[in-house]
Parts: sequence; structure tokens; C-alpha cells
Amino acid sequence: MMSSQGADRGPLVVVTEDGPEQAVTVAKGHPPELRAGPGFTIYERRRDVAGGQIEDFITVVPAAEPTLYAVSDDQFNAWKGKRLIARSVRLEPR
Repeated sequence: MMSSQGADRGPLVVVTEDGPEQAVTVAKGHPPELRAGPGFTIYERRRDVAGGQIEDFITVVPAAEPTLYAVSDDQFNAWKGKRLIARSVRLEPR
């Protein structure tokens, strides 16, 4: 579980849910405000020098679809070529 602060709504707790991994859409723009409800945790998947799989946490997205929002062209281009995965979560008031 992770905690985040929603704007003017108090702290939220991220509760993981069972479900399949999903593909991530990368879009330009600003991410939605953190709020209680359905969402996704987004990870970058890559391999280490020994060939083992590594997952680096990127962000929590409070939305019904797993979309990662890039606020700059550089960020968009960097994420567009990555192996990104999403897992379903719920954001709940703490």
C-alpha cells in the first residue's frame, strides 16, 4: 500500500486489486487530480545485466483507463519507447 495526498481531499491509500496486467497508453497532457476511486499503478518493466526482470514503479493514475500523462515532449518520447505495465488499484480515503 502507498499513500498520496489528494488536493483538498486528505490522504489517500492505494489498495491493490487482483486482475491482469494491462497495457499503458502514453498521452501528452496533465494527469488527473488524485481522488478516491479506481486507478492504476504503472511500472516500467526491463531486464538487469543477468537477464532478471526488474519493475520500477513510476506513478499512480486515478482513472478508469491506464493512461500515463507526459507533461513535456521529452517525457513523452522517453516513455513512449518503454515497456510499461499497469495494475489495477483502488484509491481510498485514509
